[in-house]
Amino acid sequence: MAVRRGNSQNKEVNTISLRSAKMDSPYGESFEEYLKVSLEEHLMSANLFDKNANLLLTSTLLKNNIETGLVATGTADISANFTLTQDSKIVYDKTHTIHHEWDSSFVGAIAIPNATENYPIAIQKLINKLMADNDFLMVVKK
Repeated sequence: MAVRRGNSQNKEVNTISLRSAKMDSPYGESFEEYLKVSLEEHLMSANLFDKNANLLLTSTLLKNNIETGLVATGTADISANFTLTQDSKIVYDKTHTIHHEWDSSFVGAIAIPNATENYPIAIQKLINKLMADNDFLMVVKK
């Protein structure tokens, strides 16, 4: 299966503000690219990735909100649409959403690094939700 990045109509998905700081994607300021690369790595570890395959997974971020929390809890709410096409025919099209929480602090020097460290965990939860979807698995196993 090959993977490509969607092109979200919501440009805010590629901007994450953590109080006074800005969190940047290591992939050209694109969190959609971050999701794409994370999906590729996950598929490679499962021996499902093939950049030349006729099965193409497109991931489009719809929501990408990170809150550092003003007291004790930080949160991530991430939503993405995943579309699988095979020979140019859509065989899977579903949106998945996750909510992730972690310990935070009123102190920015603690809250901001905690949020940055928890973002990859939230993305992994989103990928795990996709990979656990029976409809997705049925298409991939064909």
